[in-house]
Amino acid sequence: MADLSMRPMPTLAELDISGMGLAAIDLSPMPAMRRLFLQGNRLTALDASPCPQLEWVDCSMNALTARDGNTYSSVLTLDAQAGMVTVSGTRVLKDEGMGDCYISDGLVFKRQ
Repeated sequence: MADLSMRPMPTLAELDISGMGLAAIDLSPMPAMRRLFLQGNRLTALDASPCPQLEWVDCSMNALTARDGNTYSSVLTLDAQAGMVTVSGTRVLKDEGMGDCYISDGLVFKRQ
């Protein structure tokens, strides 16, 4: 399966679509999403902005890319109440010899 197209599900709060081989997902049909499990797919990017209530997303074992050209896998944990995203479990999936990792364990992004 390359991508996932879904009909509008405005009240869906939790979804586990792990290991389905997804290369892309459109989250706009699911604005009430709180917990999303996407591990073990082929995602290279994820736009979670259509889900303002999202509290947890697991994107481990995907092909999310960093800006240095290498491909990394990281777990991004969103604490919506605190307005923070924490990065953990970062590892290189594909080393292109492009330099240092710009995604790093322990990074915390916080809304100011």
